[in-house]
Amino acid sequence: MELDLTLGFRFVWATYDDKLHHKAMLLKEVIDREKKGFVPVGNEIVRKKPIVSKWYELIAAANGLDPFDPLVAEAYWIGNELLEREFDFSGIHNYIMETFNGAERGYKMPPQGSFPHHNLHVTNYRLVSKPEASLDEIDACMVTPAIMESNGIEATHVLTGDRITGFKNPFEFDISVRMHVALHRNIVCATLDECRQERLLKYGYNR
Repeated sequence: MELDLTLGFRFVWATYDDKLHHKAMLLKEVIDREKKGFVPVGNEIVRKKPIVSKWYELIAAANGLDPFDPLVAEAYWIGNELLEREFDFSGIHNYIMETFNGAERGYKMPPQGSFPHHNLHVTNYRLVSKPEASLDEIDACMVTPAIMESNGIEATHVLTGDRITGFKNPFEFDISVRMHVALHRNIVCATLDECRQERLLKYGYNR
């Protein structure tokens, strides 16, 4: 499967409020630029989520890459060999402690050997995003492997078999029934070949 240069943009889009949804819709032309190289407009949108950028920076520093290299986005949202490193989580730890009052709210640094995947970040969802979040909201924030059942409206969770009612990402890419996909907040954000699905299960569900 070819590297998706707007993968990070697609996953971050799912976190936007209505105002930013509209803004993201106006930026659909980034998809047309996908095969022409780097996607700076999409990366500017990602930068509006500082906590995501911090995780990108952690992965990039351990691999000698630019934080917005598309391989870094793939590592964070799906998982790849960039996560097979020893990571120093102190920077993320300090950022969360200072920005989200982590000491008083019980934040603990990730255990040594953890993969800096988005699903690790979700373990602190109530701390860094929404203190009153329900378990369903937290589960929806996980990057979830699923099988499409009806053109982006319903899917089946690969691990649990649960039925998921979701939404199709506004950015057009090929999706068909029975295709394996990755969901974020119940929105289809990427397609998964066998290799990508295995990596999502390895790095996203072995924290």
